[in-house]
Amino acid sequence: MGSSAGPTSRERCRGCGAEFKDLVCEYCGLASRKAEDPAFEHAALDEFHILLRRCEPDAQAKLLRDGFLPALEANLLEAAVLLLPYLEKDTMDPGPGAAQRLEAILAKLSALTPNDNLQRAIANYRERLVAYHRSERSSLIGGFVMFGALALGLVAVIYWVASLF
Repeated sequence: MGSSAGPTSRERCRGCGAEFKDLVCEYCGLASRKAEDPAFEHAALDEFHILLRRCEPDAQAKLLRDGFLPALEANLLEAAVLLLPYLEKDTMDPGPGAAQRLEAILAKLSALTPNDNLQRAIANYRERLVAYHRSERSSLIGGFVMFGALALGLVAVIYWVASLF
């Protein structure tokens, strides 16, 4: 059964139809209700990230893409900070879902009334996204180089074997 702040046991997720156990659907990551106050939104964000850490990489990718995003500035900034480890290939790599989620967070932050701290944060997270995409391109190019070297080696072996006959 959910906490007193969560939904009743009969409520179903509007995203996937699963029964809610608490503030965030454990299957699709949507919040049980619209965030009406900062405390609910913060609690839902915390619960979402606990859920995200517990699930398998395939489920992580789906949750990152479709899951709960807060609306308030402070909670959006926290959501971005909590997301940063998912952009690091050395720690966690759920694929492009983390970058897509950060892009969604940046879009929401950009729609808010600007202030100096917010503008600095947006610039910082945009730099993180650029670095992530640069890393992705480097990995892709490295893969093509390795495939090309393997193909060239295979052709050389075939040519060498053919020359023996």
